[in-house]
Amino acid sequence: MRSSNRMNTPFRKPDGYIPPKGPQETETLIKLTIGNKSLKLVKYESSKEITFYIGGHTIYCIYASLYKDKGNILPVGTLNKIRYDQVCSLENNFMRGIDTNMILKLLLSYISRNYPSVNHLSFNDTSSRPCDNGESVNLAFMSYLLHGKTWYENHFGAFLEKRDLTTFNKYESDFQNRKNTTNWDSFIIQMNKILQMPIPENELQELYTQSATWHEFFKTIHNRLDISEFCVHVQPWLDRFMNLYFKLNLIGLQYQMPVKDYGVNYIEGTYQRGGRKYTRRVGR
Repeated sequence: MRSSNRMNTPFRKPDGYIPPKGPQETETLIKLTIGNKSLKLVKYESSKEITFYIGGHTIYCIYASLYKDKGNILPVGTLNKIRYDQVCSLENNFMRGIDTNMILKLLLSYISRNYPSVNHLSFNDTSSRPCDNGESVNLAFMSYLLHGKTWYENHFGAFLEKRDLTTFNKYESDFQNRKNTTNWDSFIIQMNKILQMPIPENELQELYTQSATWHEFFKTIHNRLDISEFCVHVQPWLDRFMNLYFKLNLIGLQYQMPVKDYGVNYIEGTYQRGGRKYTRRVGR
C-alpha cells in the first residue's frame, strides 16, 4: 500500500485565518451586510479582552482588540492588523482599496456605537500597497512622500503618541534639511542611479532643482503619472531612499486613531454559513 504524502503534510493556516476561540472566551458570530457585500464579524470575549475579526467565512481582513479593567472597557484599544483578501466578504467580492477603507470605517463605527467608552485605537503602521506589477510598496513611506502624512493620518485623523512625535519631528527636520544640502549629482550617486521614472533625466533634474522640498519634488512627479504607474516606478527604490535620507523606520512608531461613527449603514443579523437571517438595521 502506497503512503500518501498528503496525509503526512501538516495543515498550514493561510494568512488571515480566523483562529478558534480560547477556553475562557465566549463567541458571537454576526453577519454585517453593506450594499452588495456581506461580512462575518467574529467576536471573542473574556473577562479581560474583546477581540474582533471581520472578513469572510474563515479569513479576516481586520483584527482589533478592546481591553477591560474590573469589567469596565478601557478607552484605548488596539488595531492589530488590517489586510486585503478577496475572500473577506461572504460573496468573495471584496475589492482592494475601496473595501479596505470601508472595513476600517465599519469597525470604527461598530465600536463607537456599541462601546462608547472607547475613544482611540493604538497601532503600528505596517501597511503596504500592491502595485500593478505584483510587487508591494510601503504605503506609509509613499503616502508621506506625497502628502507629508501617512495614509491613516490623511484619511482617519491618526496621530503619533507624544514620545514618538518628538522623535519623528527631529528626524523630519533633518530629512527636509538634506534636500537643501544635496544637489542632483550627489542624489543620483547616492541612489545608485536606480531612480527610474518614465520622465527624461534632464527633466527630472530640473524638477529636483526647482523643488524646495522632497514633497514638492515627488508630488510633481506623481501629478504627471497616475497612482498605479507611480507605484510601479517608486517601488524599487523607495525603501533605499527613506533609509538614506529619513533614517527613521515609521513601522516602529506608535499611532493613535480616533474611534468615531462614520455613519456606515449596515444590516446586522445572525451569521449562518448556508443561509441568511437578518435581525435589525443599524446606521443613520
